[in-house]
Amino acid sequence: MNGLIMKHKLLKISNLALCVFVLFPCGLRAQISEGGQPFSWTLPTELRQAQKAALEATRVFLSPPDISVLLQRDAAEGRQNRFAEAIPIQLNLHNAGNWLSLPNGDRLWQLHLIAQKAQSLRPLFDSFDLPTGAKFLPIPRINQYIEVPLRKKTIFTPGVLPLIPCRGMN
Repeated sequence: MNGLIMKHKLLKISNLALCVFVLFPCGLRAQISEGGQPFSWTLPTELRQAQKAALEATRVFLSPPDISVLLQRDAAEGRQNRFAEAIPIQLNLHNAGNWLSLPNGDRLWQLHLIAQKAQSLRPLFDSFDLPTGAKFLPIPRINQYIEVPLRKKTIFTPGVLPLIPCRGMN
């Protein structure tokens, strides 16, 4: 009897393994990490203070969705367990953020997004073009960063860049 149960369990495991290989035939891909620290953390003190002040002055507050309207819509459509709502915004290098010229001639663009009362935030760039030679380093919270500076060669889907969700401040 034990042999029959064991054979049945092995059959289930092999069926599961077969399903995994059939359902996920393509290889896995990951971002290429180049390490390093954000440029803004290595600035001289006086330049860093000016950069922080300029960044605070150009913060972008995202409009929160109307939760009661979303709950009513979900009830009418029979939807349950909504976990997110897209907030379309049109921000770019020309209409938002802060440019900082570094002593060596490089330029640093920073954007400070704030979504008050949000449980989390997951930026999705649907029109993303990183010039050759440029780096992109998302910093989800003050004094915390993702150790993956992105370059043109490390972005797999041209024009689209989803970032890892970051936890809200509340």
